[in-house]
Amino acid sequence: MKFKFVVNTILFSSIVFSSCTENNNHEKNDLASSIDSVDNVYSMQDSLLPSKIETGLKTYFSLPQNNRAWMVDYSQDDTYFNIESIDTLDNIYVVWSNFSMGSPCNGTQISTFDLNMKIIDCESFFTECDCPSECEGCGFKFIKKHSYKSFTYTDITDNVIERNTGKTNECEDCDCIIMKNENTSNYHVNATGQITITNAYSSDTKVGSQYTQTMTEQPGDSVKNQELIWGIASVVRTKINRNLNLWNKVYIEDIRSSNNSIEEGYVIVIPIDVKLPTLKLKVRKSDDSNLFGLEDIINRQYWDYDRIRDGYSMYYPFEVAFLYPPIEKAKLVNPTTMNDFPENINADLVKVALDTNQDNHADLLFCEFTCGDTRLPAERGLHNCSASYVWSEGKWSITSSENFR
Repeated sequence: MKFKFVVNTILFSSIVFSSCTENNNHEKNDLASSIDSVDNVYSMQDSLLPSKIETGLKTYFSLPQNNRAWMVDYSQDDTYFNIESIDTLDNIYVVWSNFSMGSPCNGTQISTFDLNMKIIDCESFFTECDCPSECEGCGFKFIKKHSYKSFTYTDITDNVIERNTGKTNECEDCDCIIMKNENTSNYHVNATGQITITNAYSSDTKVGSQYTQTMTEQPGDSVKNQELIWGIASVVRTKINRNLNLWNKVYIEDIRSSNNSIEEGYVIVIPIDVKLPTLKLKVRKSDDSNLFGLEDIINRQYWDYDRIRDGYSMYYPFEVAFLYPPIEKAKLVNPTTMNDFPENINADLVKVALDTNQDNHADLLFCEFTCGDTRLPAERGLHNCSASYVWSEGKWSITSSENFR
């Protein structure tokens, strides 16, 4: 066994490492008796102390009721142990330590002791686990340390479902839906050394892989530009409780388009100024009879995106352009690179410019601006006007009149 001692007090190392137990008084007594049975175990001058500690630990963990092979296996040569910190709270020692056994996971343990070196309480957790593939349902566990006596533990478990067949724990080409269960608990060490849960939260959510909802087939491109519907919308992410880490829903809202008459089929959504994949989302009926809605986003990359730009937030991270029917070849054009604009329109007023035929020329524009005689760039949260244009026969033609929103 290889121990790494990072503090001078070997005694703390031995007791903390042996304290990887659950909160059970019977087990605590077993731990104390197994170490106390080693002669002179508390003598700091005992040259045989390390071997006696190892003997005491092996004796304790060899008991059937204390078999913790899944947590710390003392028979392995690659067992690693490290004390992170030792702090005092009144007459209590609070010890944070880490361990691993060459497994995909590392462990963190928080233990408390009285001045007589008797264990009071201990909590042990697997953390920082490696995951070969998100399609294997690895889950996620971690500890957020607020202080030596306060921390939050999050345990996220996965149940993988193949998106097309519905088979559990199978995911062909990683096109899967992952049912995630998040359990988050806040812990506190009180003045008596007890490690207690102050509050806890849980949530179930449905997430896909990074390939879910992406374009997988070539739609027909024979639709004329005049028959297309396009515009801009916002991506929204919500949580049941702000203390949770996972979003419980990611979806599209605040849809502004050249036409609202979409009743069925699919649209493509293209992130604006964000490097994320283009998605193909199914149209659904909206609560507002004058608008259409889209299915929720389960693509994992949209859930995990965290590069928030000025003017946006984690809850409203970015905007997307959309196009119906979906044309896979469609791409965004930077308005600042355009030379031709409709009358009274400039690059600052263009929210979406789409090229539908790969000629590097915008064919569709969706513009927003302040209402009034002088058009200025639209401002979020204010009443703005909009107009849509299509490039046809060498010029821009308006397809929708300016409308207030």
